[in-house]
Amino acid sequence: MDRATRRVLYSGLAYLLGLGLILIGGAVFGLLLAPRGVTLTQYAMFATPLSIGVAALALTLALGRGRGLRLCSPGWSALLIVPLSLLVYLTISYATGVWIAVLQLIGAKSISSPAEQLVPDSASGLVLSLFVTGILPGVCEEWLFRGGILPGLEGGRQRFRGAAFLLCSISFSLMHGSLAALPGHVLLGLFLTWLCIESRSIFVPVIAHAANNSFAILLSFGMQRLLPYMNDQALGALSSGDMFPAPALQMLSFCVLVALFGGLSAGLYFLWRHLRRRELAVRPPRPGSQTLLLPGETPQRARAWAYIPYWLGLAGCAALYLADTVRVFFLPGLS
Repeated sequence: MDRATRRVLYSGLAYLLGLGLILIGGAVFGLLLAPRGVTLTQYAMFATPLSIGVAALALTLALGRGRGLRLCSPGWSALLIVPLSLLVYLTISYATGVWIAVLQLIGAKSISSPAEQLVPDSASGLVLSLFVTGILPGVCEEWLFRGGILPGLEGGRQRFRGAAFLLCSISFSLMHGSLAALPGHVLLGLFLTWLCIESRSIFVPVIAHAANNSFAILLSFGMQRLLPYMNDQALGALSSGDMFPAPALQMLSFCVLVALFGGLSAGLYFLWRHLRRRELAVRPPRPGSQTLLLPGETPQRARAWAYIPYWLGLAGCAALYLADTVRVFFLPGLS
């Protein structure tokens, strides 16, 4: 087996390992933890990033103990990544609102929240949530997808970067398994993968991913803090949905907001890219940090069968989305 085929195969097996650990953990949760009062959300907060981290560690050891991880300094331009991530988060949130409005227009009966998570009710709970739901998934998921799977799929060949970019982004997006959040996860996956390629540093998508998750937590925490100050009439309208416009009008307003925040995101992105390219011109990445190729190795094309683990993993994710689609449209009482 040549090196290119081995790298693609190992990265696909790591993807399957991450999915398998999450599913096995779900079975363990159902048998052991649920009877003890632990909720699925509490379990998922801890188990999912740890499962991904185990798969990422296994892939890193298999591929070369750090080669191709893009362990390059993010530079001072990374200071723009946090405000850029905030604008992208708002763009994705309103794009998700458009998607949910479309689902409602075509007959969806039960749409769960795309950002289902435990809302912290104290300062200590906020700090714990920021670490467990914000920072930890940002590190573990970027380590696996942008640090291991992306270079494994690239194979050191420039013309394969487009296919590697799409497959890495889609694999990341579909692993989340929520129909309501599908467009948001797709956009986030494309954004993070492109940041990694453009910046040549794994730390840039880690910062962006952690910031995106943290914004969602802080927003939920802020909304919970505002609830005691709302009167009974406002709370009743909020719980019943009467304060929101009809799906068609809601979709139109969200489209306007997507265009607004998307335009601001694009402007800030081009500013960051300009500054980042200047940094890389002054201090280029060290040899060996951007590719898995060994010194003197010629890029090769991986065998087609090496991609089988990816197709199996994506097929499993598609089955989860199919089950969620059936629940959303035909089983409104099932959560």
